[in-house]
Amino acid sequence: MPDKRYQVFISSTLLDLRDERQQVLKVLLELDCIPAGMELFPASDEERWALIRRVIDDSDYYVVIVGGRYGSIDPEGISYTELEYDYAVTANKPVLGFVHANPERIELGKSEKDDIAREKLAAFRAKVQERVCRTWATPEELAAAVTTSLHQLMTRRPGVGWIRGDTAVPPEVRAELAELRERVMVAQSTAAEAADTSAKTLSDESLQQGEDLFNLAVQVADLGVLQTMTFQRTWNYFFRIVGPLAREKTPEDLVRHGFTRGVAEEMDRPATRVTVVSSSYNQVMAQFEALGLLAFETSGLPGWLITPRGRRALAAAFALRRA
Repeated sequence: MPDKRYQVFISSTLLDLRDERQQVLKVLLELDCIPAGMELFPASDEERWALIRRVIDDSDYYVVIVGGRYGSIDPEGISYTELEYDYAVTANKPVLGFVHANPERIELGKSEKDDIAREKLAAFRAKVQERVCRTWATPEELAAAVTTSLHQLMTRRPGVGWIRGDTAVPPEVRAELAELRERVMVAQSTAAEAADTSAKTLSDESLQQGEDLFNLAVQVADLGVLQTMTFQRTWNYFFRIVGPLAREKTPEDLVRHGFTRGVAEEMDRPATRVTVVSSSYNQVMAQFEALGLLAFETSGLPGWLITPRGRRALAAAFALRRA
């Protein structure tokens, strides 16, 4: 099959989020995606808006980044960023929202000074948070969040994508390949079930698991002072954080970043001030590997992947139970 590339429309204000957009552009290129955004279009408002709609229609995914400014507005007083967002939602595009975690801490030069603009920004921010949305505080955090979210979305909801014209596959070949893929999936499922059965011997009573408690060592920076403390939770609790991060094969650094964010949220502290001690994090991952819930794949791009056994355990952990 020829390589397929997804087009991703990036929507945000421009001048105040220049560094953040550069980080996101870098992420998209590393994911072999085609980035698109309003800064690529001509200046004429009518021509630009018509072109923007066409490009959003042609895009597979839509990403909106909200910082401290509402942005330039149309004659009706609505910012072009909000117009793009509303159009993408109306067009039923898969939308990913990323809003600044601490808008009150954004430097004055990158914030709205006008009261009306601030009110519109707050309303737009609330609108974005009604759908799939994550927070960020630094360009690096934003890049990591976009990488994880977009990777999961591309796996869960594959887009139409773009294929080079000289590598297009004839219909009869596509049908053949579809049949082969189905056979491979059946074979993989059978092999996974067999592997899962053999792994059950690992999950014996000698291993900590389930509702057993584990003391996770974390370092917290408060008022410039770094202190190490214990964060005690059950193994089931920690798996509810790690499991969703590894539904698809995910690099080590992204899993660790997501795990730290989950712990920080439970501690009610910014993720930028919390660090999970390496030995403690490694113990958590090794425990879940020993229990047969996670596996570290080294083929292709190395990363963590939840096992069939782990998927069932994760579903059971999140399932609602009768009173």
